[in-house]
Amino acid sequence: IIDCIDSYTKRKHGLDAITYYHPMMEKYLKETYGVIIYQEQLMLLSQEIANFTPEESDLLARAICHQRPTQSETAWKEKFIRGGMENGYTEEFLEEIWRDWMRCGNYLFNKSHAVCYTWLAYKMAYLKAHYPEEFLLTYPSALILKPLHHLFHMGPVSIYSPFISQPGTQSSLFQFKGLLE
Repeated sequence: IIDCIDSYTKRKHGLDAITYYHPMMEKYLKETYGVIIYQEQLMLLSQEIANFTPEESDLLARAICHQRPTQSETAWKEKFIRGGMENGYTEEFLEEIWRDWMRCGNYLFNKSHAVCYTWLAYKMAYLKAHYPEEFLLTYPSALILKPLHHLFHMGPVSIYSPFISQPGTQSSLFQFKGLLE
């Protein structure tokens, strides 16, 4: 797993050559220096290499990325190998790709989430850089008050005096006003 991260970092900074298992993979992995980073890349590659449907590639990505060992992992691998061989790829090539996916799979990230997190981080950094006092005063209080935000939108609250009755054997729960309402 650390190999995947290390490979990406070295390739990004020009310390390692950018390589692809197959030239066809370049169009999907070019933006990440030949290293699979996003779940969407895995999905597109499984469709291109082994003729997976979009639904099958989504299920495959879920199985690989969440590292849920299931009985179907063998079935997914067999389907991938069979589909890839039907498209003219060698079994050795397909096995190598599958091992790579299994090795780095649980670190693949959803690209749309990455974009949203990046945008949020950018906005937070801008506010912190240009409005540091306001940011530092507001941000912690937002974290503290967030669990309590529903209290500000509850509306009017009625307060009733407690009803206390004398103990007795003739009393029942149904006599207490509001208890079963």
